[in-house]
Amino acid sequence: MPTPAILCELLPLIAPICIAIGQLFNHLNDLCKTKHLPRTWRWLRWPQSCILLALSLIIPWGLANQQSLISSGFYPASLAMDIQGHIILSLLCALLGLWILSLAGVMNHRPSRAVICWSLWCLVLATIVITPLSRCPAAKHLGRDETIALSGVLDQAVVLWIQRDVEPQEMDPRVLFYVRRTIPGIPLSQLDRALLTLKNDSPAKHVVLISPMDMKLSHPQVRAMGMLRHSRMRLWRYDITDTTSPETKN
Repeated sequence: MPTPAILCELLPLIAPICIAIGQLFNHLNDLCKTKHLPRTWRWLRWPQSCILLALSLIIPWGLANQQSLISSGFYPASLAMDIQGHIILSLLCALLGLWILSLAGVMNHRPSRAVICWSLWCLVLATIVITPLSRCPAAKHLGRDETIALSGVLDQAVVLWIQRDVEPQEMDPRVLFYVRRTIPGIPLSQLDRALLTLKNDSPAKHVVLISPMDMKLSHPQVRAMGMLRHSRMRLWRYDITDTTSPETKN
């Protein structure tokens, strides 16, 4: 069965895609030098230039008038960014300046020069916006505080992520980020065997088990110790120092 792609699995594709795009514009540039202007270049150069001009004006204006747009319902409050006025003005000047520099390539049929200016345009915009965007309310994990508090409890424990036997899911990467450690996952059907192995081999005193919110663990020596409400996870504890075998049923 096909499985959903993870973004990190797509990262190796970025380099060949960038090379292919660069080769395309290099080919367009070679054709323009021989006076054989490609139709795609002749038809799309001005729409692309007009779009960038519009965005060069609209984006700084929108950043400067975020509160008005939020009040009117055109912009979500969760994406409100704290950007000072002089930075917005600098962004406007930089975007317009790069757009003006790209005009020489557009008018003189020099795709390589135009695409370099367009790339710098995107780079400047991303550089200015990415930091405030990462600090907006939408970028904040609601479970940050409870997850950081959990990380202090996990220092002297073995931690396992309990997965379903059917369609297992990976642990929320935001939890792993704030816990600052890797957490191996095991299927629920292998829990007894894993606990028995840890009881015999691990120097730790207890095991913390993390499971999805809707999963209940019926092991006789595993007890609930709380939950991560915002991450929809339950926390369980198994004491390795317990002398009773984890496979013993009451």
